[in-house]
Amino acid sequence: MRVQVRQLQATLAERDRSRSNTPLSDREADLHARQQHALLRLHLPWARLLRAVEHTSNLSIRLASIRPDTAEGTVELSGHAATLQEAAGYLEQLQRTEMTNVRMVSTEVDQSQAQMPVAFVIKAHWNRPLSGS
Repeated sequence: MRVQVRQLQATLAERDRSRSNTPLSDREADLHARQQHALLRLHLPWARLLRAVEHTSNLSIRLASIRPDTAEGTVELSGHAATLQEAAGYLEQLQRTEMTNVRMVSTEVDQSQAQMPVAFVIKAHWNRPLSGS
């Protein structure tokens, strides 16, 4: 994948050099901006984020979603736990990873969910924000 990214970067750079004196149409400028943003996203430390989440895997926690926000450099983790104490323990585990500013955003107890009644959302910083997003 890194080879493909480098090839795409080289292609875009060559196109930029060949068009340096030719103004881009609005459509071309928009396409170019989206291509540059896609390249930035490919270079994000996704493995570091996944390692941090995997490192904190816990049988008493069921993650429902992992939503990274590349523009802000944050991630939102939502899931379920059997108790508030287990959700808080998971938060503490995440605070010991490379993530920063790890905080519980919300908790909700739903007694109709017998095994995992505590729903939670945790937000953390995992990367620098992308510029130009």
